[in-house]
Amino acid sequence: MMLAAHRYRRAAEGMALAAGFAAAAGCSNSYDHPPGLQGCTGPGCGTHGGVSVGGGDAAADVLVDAEADSDAAATTSLSGKIVVLADARFAQPTPLVGSGTMRVPTPAGDQDVNFTSTGYKADNVLVGAGWFSVFPDDKSDDAGLGLFGTWSLQDVPASGSTTFDLPVLSRTLLSTIYNGLDKPTSPQSNAAQVVLVFERNGQRLSGVSLTSHPSCEMVAYDLGVGFSTQSSSTSDSGLVLLVNTVGTGKVAWKSTDGATDDLTIVHVPGQASYAVIDVP
Repeated sequence: MMLAAHRYRRAAEGMALAAGFAAAAGCSNSYDHPPGLQGCTGPGCGTHGGVSVGGGDAAADVLVDAEADSDAAATTSLSGKIVVLADARFAQPTPLVGSGTMRVPTPAGDQDVNFTSTGYKADNVLVGAGWFSVFPDDKSDDAGLGLFGTWSLQDVPASGSTTFDLPVLSRTLLSTIYNGLDKPTSPQSNAAQVVLVFERNGQRLSGVSLTSHPSCEMVAYDLGVGFSTQSSSTSDSGLVLLVNTVGTGKVAWKSTDGATDDLTIVHVPGQASYAVIDVP
């Protein structure tokens, strides 16, 4: 089963994250400061765009510029399944047996969509890069994984396949990883958990270091097998964990061959965020 994670890439001349969306909708990149959905209710409300303090009306929505005609925005219909990432490499998705709600970006703001064990279907979804969120209900945890509500960055194509399997992360997995760190800890309810996967051409990338990031308890890099807060770059699994994230600011990185870039990560207290980043 293929998990459709966003392959974030910015060209050397400085192409914006949402270039495909901007071209279609006639507006500039809105991912650095994503506006909130008016009248937002439910688990996805509270913070956005790397802000991790609670309260307020601020879901991580991507809206068409006020001066642009929302009817002109490129949209598509998506379908797929909700999958759980519960292995230590975050690489073996298994179908979630259960139901819940999700939020998808549309020209009018985030749209609530229900899902079941058979999957989901969402219409009028914006083409381009956007944050999707999945919130399993309390009965969707038969395996005892302690599932997080999970935000993931996805790249919706204008054409081709529109089947997306959207991830949720396991609290049990992250608790196990955190307990094995150099300084053991656990996921905190007033903080967000951020999992970053660095790839190149679809392959996990070693030698990637973060040069800045939101405030968090600690940063853990993969060791190929296991994680360490003493390491300074990714190993064979290409993974970086921002443990108990509470601050604001972009994630910026560099690779051993000199590639650099940055990205605003949506993170919400008590929830998890997941992004696959394609390093040029």
